[in-house]
Amino acid sequence: MTIGTDPGARPPEAEGTPAGPGILSGPAGRASLCRALTDGPEVIAECRDLTRRALRDWFGPDGDPERIPVADALLLVSEVVTNARRHGGAPYEIRLDRAGRTLRVRVSDTSPVPPRAHGPHRPDRTSGHGLFLLRRLATRWGSVPRGSGGKTVWFEVEVPPMEVAPAEAVPLPETAPPGKPGPPLEAVPLPGTAPPAETVPMPPEPVPPDTDAPPLSGTGPAGGS
Repeated sequence: MTIGTDPGARPPEAEGTPAGPGILSGPAGRASLCRALTDGPEVIAECRDLTRRALRDWFGPDGDPERIPVADALLLVSEVVTNARRHGGAPYEIRLDRAGRTLRVRVSDTSPVPPRAHGPHRPDRTSGHGLFLLRRLATRWGSVPRGSGGKTVWFEVEVPPMEVAPAEAVPLPETAPPGKPGPPLEAVPLPGTAPPAETVPMPPEPVPPDTDAPPLSGTGPAGGS
């Protein structure tokens, strides 16, 4: 959900996180990373890799790129840097800050023109989705002018801790209350032993012939009468 998406809003400053090369740790779970950029097609991948590294270093397993909040942050970095290259002159700096569970990203470029939508959002277009994604995926975002005549586009994404699934409870065997017989136990064969042979009923006893019945007529041995 997007809150406070005012293009003119100023990003809250992270105290104790001076800008400069490399990752700097600060108090209360704060850290900062700032890098100068050279414009070119590879700058988008460079900013994504830098953000991925910072998320891993600052949030540990919670910063896994397979998680939806982290994937959203990497997507927004790509969109903001792409927009800076297409409409902002040239991106020259990216700064990342961590404050608790919040990742703040700032991309500065050489154009003073703030980002704006060029007509309504159209999902079928191959481009023009940057501001739409910022409104949908960022917790907050905005744009502020820079003293050198450029601007900084910034956004924030929350990186919540992973939820640990509770262990599944295994029910205890059914027991009978005191004084009452329990359920009958089923015999279980020991491992490595053959199951008991199935009981086959015996055939019925043959019935003796009726002694009062007349003998059957037939022929005697061959050649007799």
